[in-house]
Formats: sequence, structure tokens, C-alpha cells
Amino acid sequence: MAVVMRYTESPVGAYDELLIVPGAFTSPKFDKDKENIRITRIYVSTLASLYNGRKNWNTAKHLAKFEFMKGPSGTVIRVFPLVPLSPEDTTTFSDQPCFAASVTLSWMPAIPYDTRITPFTLDIVQPPIEASPQAEINGLVGTDHWTKFLPVYKGKVKTFTSKGLLEGDQYGDDVYFPKISPWRIGVHWPECLIDFPASKTLTEEASEDPVSQ
Repeated sequence: MAVVMRYTESPVGAYDELLIVPGAFTSPKFDKDKENIRITRIYVSTLASLYNGRKNWNTAKHLAKFEFMKGPSGTVIRVFPLVPLSPEDTTTFSDQPCFAASVTLSWMPAIPYDTRITPFTLDIVQPPIEASPQAEINGLVGTDHWTKFLPVYKGKVKTFTSKGLLEGDQYGDDVYFPKISPWRIGVHWPECLIDFPASKTLTEEASEDPVSQ
């Protein structure tokens, strides 16, 4: 599952985000769940979001430049990854997108939806992440523990169709973003409020007294 988000407001300000959740992974033995979904690649448009996500949720965010343009049949989305000329560089982006897609919204009206009614678990479990030696400058902080969290999305949804715009109608360049084959029909949230709770640190001690979800 690939997700593009445009946060109009958050504790760290407005920012754009691209991420992929390829499926469920085996959770650490000290977690009560056998499997959970995991974010394996994620780009954001601001250093504040990058630092906050890595430090608090183990989401290994990297910087990218986002472009949203009106096309003949919808919105064209392009994401350009950071290609730093030095470990401290946070402003040099590739001139080739790592992700590109055209999105056309359905004519059908949006309907209310709340992910709390989803009949399966959406808990996200993230492994520790490595820090950059220049983390104080580039924001690439690391962690030494596993985390688990369950964001809640509520608002209105409608469907859309999409098409990859890279060579061979691909969505990803297979270098900075994987080649993916998503369903051509996806879900768009024209209105959405996200409750993003503090993450739970997973430890062997915590597994002896699991917290109810």
C-alpha cells in the first residue's frame, strides 16, 4: 500500500508525505501480536517532520521535494528525493522523481469513514533505526528500541483511479522508491482528522504486562 498525504496542520507544521506499507511482518517475540504492518520507506517535505517521526515513532523518514500539478484528467504527483552533496546537505534534490503518478477522483460523493471500525488490526510496529553521524544537522536521528502505535483516521472518503508516470507506467524508480503494482482504484480522503498517539516502546519487560489496545 502506497500513501500520499498532505498535512495542512500538525504539531510540526504543514508538510507532505509519501510512504509504503508493503504488508505484514513478523513482530518481535516480546510483542503479543505475531504480525503487524510496517512502514518500510517514507519521505517527507520538512526537517521538522523528519526529526519528529524518526525520534518518536521509529519511522525512518527522509527528505524529498513534492510537486502537485493539475493535469488534463486530475492531479499529477511527483516526489524528488534528497541527493545530498555532503552529509550536511538538506537542500539538493534529484531532478528525476522517485515516484510519479496521475490521480483522477471519482464523480461519486464522499462518504463518512472511521478506521476504528476496520475489522482487522492496523497497529504499526517499527524496528530501531540507525542514526546519521551528522544527525544534529540533517535530522537523521536513530533509536535503539522497537515501537508500536495505532493512528486513527476519520473523515470522508471517495475512490480514485491512478496511473504510474515513470518508464513502463511504473510508480517508483526502483532506486529511491520500490516498483509497486497497486490496485488502480484507491481511497482518497478529501476531509480527514488523524489521531496520532504516542508510540509504545516494546521491551521484553513490557510483554509481561501487555497494554490493551
